Amino acid sequence: MKQYCLYTDELGEYSPKTYKKSPLFIITGCIVEANNALKVKHTLDLIKYKYWSNTKITLHSRDIGKKEKDFSIFKGNLSLFNSFTKDLYTIISTSNTSILGVAIDKEKSFHKGWGAEKVVKEAYGAIYKNYIRMLVSKKAIGTLVQEASTPFQDIKIYEKFFEYQSKGLVNENITHQDVKKRLTSISFATKKDSNSLTEIADILGYGLFLNQMISQKRMKNSGLNRYQKMIRKLAKHKLTSVKYTNFKAIEMINP
Repeated sequence: MKQYCLYTDELGEYSPKTYKKSPLFIITGCIVEANNALKVKHTLDLIKYKYWSNTKITLHSRDIGKKEKDFSIFKGNLSLFNSFTKDLYTIISTSNTSILGVAIDKEKSFHKGWGAEKVVKEAYGAIYKNYIRMLVSKKAIGTLVQEASTPFQDIKIYEKFFEYQSKGLVNENITHQDVKKRLTSISFATKKDSNSLTEIADILGYGLFLNQMISQKRMKNSGLNRYQKMIRKLAKHKLTSVKYTNFKAIEMINP
């Protein structure tokens, strides 16, 4: 029986009150077979060593796009940046990984009276549901690796995990016994435990953000730079594909 891990990363603030500054709250989950995680880490370490001669670099989509912090080495050196992004595209596109995504329209959430707690629970509830559906469809087992945040957020996330463990997916043919069999655990990792799979989720989450902004006509594809177009294309390419009732690789929540 195959075993999978889902590593999640967030983009945007979850408070609906900040919708003018941050219109979407997006969660991206990077899925990998448990026995393949070290191989993915090794391939990302290779690109880090190639450009920085060490593997302690954290690949962060915002810093890459803005050429800030460790990525300031690409400022004024377009050929080096293009070489790096080409390598990044090749490594991620050929890695044995896939992604799930959830996006919440925060302006609509705000006008519906949603608070931060509602946004967090709806977003994580949706991505966990789709992960469970995927596991059931593949007759596999899986775990969740969540980056530790505030006590408020971590508790709400655990509550959603426990809800599915105790109730199953209500109104679907997935009982709590099915969930316990398929989704076996959740763990919380700190920033110091930064994982390559979380980095992939971060990078591709930016691609999902761009795709949703274009879908909602908040941005135009013609306005994207070369890096943004590449990340958007890569994110769409890596979306998980399974045939199962109610399954959505990317779910847009419009309250």
